[in-house]
Amino acid sequence: TEIYTLSLHDALPIFNPVIDRTHVTAKIRAQHTPASCAISPLPDNKLHVLFQDDQLSVTPGQGIVFYNGSTVLAGGIIGTA
Repeated sequence: TEIYTLSLHDALPIFNPVIDRTHVTAKIRAQHTPASCAISPLPDNKLHVLFQDDQLSVTPGQGIVFYNGSTVLAGGIIGTA
């Protein structure tokens, strides 16, 4: 599943100028099991998100939270799915 976040609520300290793609996990619902994904930055504080496996019921306007293990990295709003 490929999505674009509309906006991020927190800055992502996981990017550096040399590495533009990072593998993390993400949850699209509070009860959702974290799923592996690759994220890369886009202009205007947006992200491109590519899940390793298809995700069901991803909906624009819905929240998404990114994790590194149990550490929350950032959260955002899904713009397009």
